[in-house]
Amino acid sequence: MKYDVVKQSLEEFVIANWALTPTNSIQFDNVAFNSDLFSEYVQFTVRFGDALKRSLSAKCYRQLGLAILTVKTKPNQGSDRKLKLARAASEMFLNAKVLAAPPLIAPVVNMREPDLFDDTKDRDGFVMAQVSCPFYYDLEY
Repeated sequence: MKYDVVKQSLEEFVIANWALTPTNSIQFDNVAFNSDLFSEYVQFTVRFGDALKRSLSAKCYRQLGLAILTVKTKPNQGSDRKLKLARAASEMFLNAKVLAAPPLIAPVVNMREPDLFDDTKDRDGFVMAQVSCPFYYDLEY
């Protein structure tokens, strides 16, 4: 269902469109990262859900998923910076259409309306706001 290329396409979209923290302050799944080097950083995660059959005759499927961008800041900065980063993440995802950058071949990923979860509890020296954005893409076999 093209999980690997869609995940890579979404990661490249974040790298290309995220400008409020340095590029090296983006943490991706299964990539070494030292959060102690930063006073603020973001984590990006992609989760895939169920695939739904779209028609009876053709082998056409709609794959659902969730893109999660978690912004983390130090607790003593107040909530303004954290919420500014969360707003930027929401605006970046809102109804975007993610196209794969060549040479990658991936289906168009359609982003939907993001949700915000704001957490003020200190976790490992950071507080966080999590922006989760549902997405889908269609495949025909």
